[in-house]
Amino acid sequence: MTKNHGKVQQYLGKTIDFLTPGKVIFSMFNYVQNLLDALPVDMSGEAATLASLFLLDMNNDAKKLDEKVAIMFPHNKAKLLFLCKRARPDVQTAVAFLCTQVKMPDVDDYKKLCWVMRFLHATKLMPLTLEADLTYVIKWCVSESVTVQILKA
Repeated sequence: MTKNHGKVQQYLGKTIDFLTPGKVIFSMFNYVQNLLDALPVDMSGEAATLASLFLLDMNNDAKKLDEKVAIMFPHNKAKLLFLCKRARPDVQTAVAFLCTQVKMPDVDDYKKLCWVMRFLHATKLMPLTLEADLTYVIKWCVSESVTVQILKA
């Protein structure tokens, strides 16, 4: 067992930063970078948003992936699931949808995975910030445009 002291903590690949009064910042920058570095070339590029016209669509007639790519698919889904549960809830909806594809992923599923990875590439330095103000409202900032407020009961 180890005991840590200080305003910045490391835990399971996550950095927890308490330096700013009233805020806690969670980040997994190294984890995201390692995930992106291990991707095939066809997943390179950036996507400015997770919102796409096809992300939540199902196509039952799509061609199945070859065995090599199909083996890589659940491995990357698991890595994304680990990430979204700890520091990137902004990708959680897309990852949850990808996790519904458990048997023989198809080409469309692979395109969706590529889209999420491209979004991560564009936002790899975006942390999760939780903050409380004097009104005792916790603000959970998952992006610059989305802030979730939780009122104190």
